[in-house]
Amino acid sequence: MKVLFLDIDGVLNCLGDEAGHGAVKSRVGRSKFVGLDPEILTIYRDMIARLEVVVVLSSAWRTLPDLCRCLEQNGVAFDDITPCADPTLDRLRGYEIQLWLDQFPVVKRYAILDDGDDMLEYQMPNFFQASPQTGLTLELANKIVAHFTY
Repeated sequence: MKVLFLDIDGVLNCLGDEAGHGAVKSRVGRSKFVGLDPEILTIYRDMIARLEVVVVLSSAWRTLPDLCRCLEQNGVAFDDITPCADPTLDRLRGYEIQLWLDQFPVVKRYAILDDGDDMLEYQMPNFFQASPQTGLTLELANKIVAHFTY
């Protein structure tokens, strides 16, 4: 099994989307990110179409039903979500991903797509960091595809 751990804010939207760059279904949270960016969504959908992966939502969006519906309504399907770990952990996202991986030892290859860097050290070869200023780019999407087809 191949798995893509997907963050949303800073990946499928970027800083500046709140200024009217076509963001879909706006909702302001703790950050300056709003909704989903249609141009970035196109890059994401094209990348997913080139892969055979299970998508696991690792974003904080996974805890909010309205935001999960927003993803579904905009063609961002996901197969599962990571569990929520103790928020006092130093590398929270990395631990949550590891908790999920521990439940599925059949995972042969995985990639983490996130704009944050709170991953565990041994996860770094599988980590693809989006810039919150741009979100997912075509260049980064191509690197992820190459990672899975290597």
